[in-house]
Amino acid sequence: MRNRRERIGFEMKKRWMMGALCTMLAATLAGCGSGKLSNKYITIEKYEGLEVEAVEPEEVTDETVDYYISGMLSYSQIREEITDRAVQEGDTVNIDYSGSFDGEVFPGGTDTGSDLVIGSGSFIGATEEYAGFEEQIVGHRTGEEFDITVQFPTPYKPNPDYAGKVAVFHIKLNGIYQMIMPELTDEWVVQNGNGAQTVEEYREQIREGLTEDNAYRAHQDTVNAVFNALLPNITAKSYPEGEVEAQVELVQSQYQTYAQAYGVDLATFVENYVGMTEAEFDKQTQTSAENYVKVKLACELIAEEHELESTGDEYEKDVEELARTIGYDDVEQFKQTYDADMIKNTILQEKVAAYLLEKSVKPGENATEDSE
Repeated sequence: MRNRRERIGFEMKKRWMMGALCTMLAATLAGCGSGKLSNKYITIEKYEGLEVEAVEPEEVTDETVDYYISGMLSYSQIREEITDRAVQEGDTVNIDYSGSFDGEVFPGGTDTGSDLVIGSGSFIGATEEYAGFEEQIVGHRTGEEFDITVQFPTPYKPNPDYAGKVAVFHIKLNGIYQMIMPELTDEWVVQNGNGAQTVEEYREQIREGLTEDNAYRAHQDTVNAVFNALLPNITAKSYPEGEVEAQVELVQSQYQTYAQAYGVDLATFVENYVGMTEAEFDKQTQTSAENYVKVKLACELIAEEHELESTGDEYEKDVEELARTIGYDDVEQFKQTYDADMIKNTILQEKVAAYLLEKSVKPGENATEDSE
């Protein structure tokens, strides 16, 4: 089983792979250079000599390592129940609650077994007339049931209809707890350090992992920069049937999931968290889907022109390398997790990005004639 650091990096890379295949590419950088390719779908006016600069990885400092280890220690906090006193600032409480406006329970205002750190500011804060949600739990004891009155802030992004309204919450206090942070010791490291035996070894292990993650992030930022520079040079004549529509559906489905997590509809989520009207969002989604397909088609065309696509044993090696990069030790599991076309497209895009970067110039430099 992977330790926490591996799992975090692994999930980050899995999310990157999905994002890399449906990223909303912004046509903000101009390209320059020689070379022109065309087929029935697109024309690429220029693709060599693009202005791109490789992104350098961020340095991993001692402070970065300390911060990360602090987060790992927090996962191992000991939860100690408090039974001999009332709630104080900094305690963790477990509560059931139900909110209502004028006696009518409202959507999203009810939960059971919810943990809340008093003083975290996670729930409704104080206004001029009413104390905050968390403040009003202080002083109560385990087993008590009581009502509190709060006022939603104005504006209230999660649900604008609630802004400024006064609500009554019925609270049941199930328990009071104190979270105790463990000390960073050799003993803790042996139990949590993925093979490390001492604090020194563990710190070095974390440093190496963060360095790898930073390098990975810088690489992906560079790939995105390459494709952002390529995009303005692609003109679409038409699109393969259904490809743009599939990308639109994918993006909308992702945002619909986000909206559901916040308990609002898509239009409300887009307006309050993305900062667009629904019409603007639909237009941006369409543009992004078209950009994605244009870059995908361009990668295929450039790969064909310069024989960049791998086959046979070489392709299998590329799959193994991609699997390791994403975080899979088992290549077969990797193949089962991701669609074969997704894997193929990712490998192809990586090869094309590497080629374009090799043929690029740094911003401000003059492009020279590129040899084939």
